[in-house]
Amino acid sequence: MPSADAARSRERSLEITAALSLAALILYVPANLYPILRMTLHGAYSESTVWDGVVSLARNDQWLVAVIVFLASILIPLLKLLGFRSLSSPRACVRSSGAASGTASSRSSMRSAPGRCWTCSCSRSWWRW
Repeated sequence: MPSADAARSRERSLEITAALSLAALILYVPANLYPILRMTLHGAYSESTVWDGVVSLARNDQWLVAVIVFLASILIPLLKLLGFRSLSSPRACVRSSGAASGTASSRSSMRSAPGRCWTCSCSRSWWRW
């Protein structure tokens, strides 16, 4: 059974994770809107974003590379940040999601730590099964 300090530390850790993931989601938008490449060649100036690179690759029939760049640079980081945010938010806690009813679906997803909330490890038990 974890001590009170460990429980407070875990709760604080989730708050910090939620705050940092929210900040990262906010900064994700301008990070993808601002250019990552600026070039001046013989007086011609051009800027390019990651999305411009994906579109350019697709237009030049480099579909596989365009998909890989899109997944690795845009989609996967977004999904990762959304996942961090959803797992660290207080709404993910069993107490506030209503999964404390002890149904078969809630029991199967919570077998990793019997008697504890799977998200914040609060001492509130779900159901004795």
